[in-house]
Amino acid sequence: MKKAIFLFTAILLVSGFQLFASTGIDSEPNAPVAVAISGTVIDLLTGEALAGATVTVDNTDIKTFTDFEGKFYFNSLTVGTYDLKVSYISYQETNIENLTVAENNNGLEVKMKANGNE
Repeated sequence: MKKAIFLFTAILLVSGFQLFASTGIDSEPNAPVAVAISGTVIDLLTGEALAGATVTVDNTDIKTFTDFEGKFYFNSLTVGTYDLKVSYISYQETNIENLTVAENNNGLEVKMKANGNE
């Protein structure tokens, strides 16, 4: 009986190792690479952070809002070129065109001009 239990346990362990090895930890070679974009939205004249600004990846449903420090963050974008639209109440919409993302882009600074500040 002990031999049968030992043999059964050994088979389970070997099967488990084979299953783990067959699923692998590596990603597929042609899988899209996930990248991130982060930055800060500030007032052009004062440098003040604009909390609650809307940052949208143009032509998609992907958008986020800036936090209390004016910071925004997109994750899980694929490598490529994007257009961003930034809007905030009483400010002119700001467009960032042809932002090429090949790796994580951190520290993007978006300066917005208040309406009436020509």
